[in-house]
Amino acid sequence: MTETKPKFGPQKYTAGTNIILQGENPENFYILTRGEVEVIRQYPDGSEVLVDKLSEGGFFGEIGLLKHVKRVATVRAKTDVEVMTMGADSFQRWLDSSVINREELDAVVGQRMETVE
Repeated sequence: MTETKPKFGPQKYTAGTNIILQGENPENFYILTRGEVEVIRQYPDGSEVLVDKLSEGGFFGEIGLLKHVKRVATVRAKTDVEVMTMGADSFQRWLDSSVINREELDAVVGQRMETVE
C-alpha cells in the first residue's frame, strides 16, 4: 500500500537534505517551524550561489505554485528543520480565502524573483 503525504501537516528534514530541488514541478508550500534552510540557485556548470537563508517563521515554495513554473531554486536544510507542509490545493484554498494573504505573497514573490534571476 502506498502511503500518501498529508495535505497539511508537519514534516522533518535532517541537515543537508534538499527539501525542494530547482527544476522540479511544484507540489507543496512550506512554513519553517524550527531550524534554518538555505535557498540556492544552481547553474548548468555545477556551481551554486546562496541567494537567501530562512529561519523559523520563514516560508518557501510559493513561487512555483503562484506562477505555475518549475522550482526556481533549491532549498536545503542547513540544520535539522521542521516545517508545516501544505499541498497545492490547500495552498490555493488558503489564498482564495484572504486578499491579504495573496497581496503579501505576491509582494514576496516579486522580491524573491529579483534575487534568483
